[in-house]
Amino acid sequence: MSYSFKIETLDKKDWPDHDDIMLHASFQCLINFIEEELGRDENGWSYPDETPQEAETYKELIALYTWWTEKRTARINPLDDKSILLPSEADLLEAMPNGHSRLKELDPVKYAQYLAATKESMRLDEEWENEDQTNLMQLFRYRLFLWV
Repeated sequence: MSYSFKIETLDKKDWPDHDDIMLHASFQCLINFIEEELGRDENGWSYPDETPQEAETYKELIALYTWWTEKRTARINPLDDKSILLPSEADLLEAMPNGHSRLKELDPVKYAQYLAATKESMRLDEEWENEDQTNLMQLFRYRLFLWV
């Protein structure tokens, strides 16, 4: 018997790194479990008969599911703001005699919004990586409960 599933949340435009595959595959397992195994009824999520520990665990799993499907998908990178003037390649790169290029220092007045957005984007990237890691580790703690 073989089993496979599609990872719906991976960016189809880019080649994914293995750390991203692990993150997205793990949460795809959670999505499949919540949506296919637990299911919803008119009162919300339906649970199998459970012990108090299992009931608490299912609540945690649904919190992780909600974070992944709602909160995480609502992240906005400041660099996606279309009103920000982006540097041209000529403003960004300087040709070197050896055929390579190096980054030029950007005009801090002309590109003030871009530089601020870049700084904020880097800060958010770190925050989001930490949040992803924390929630992935939390999901791994509940691995043995992903069955009914």
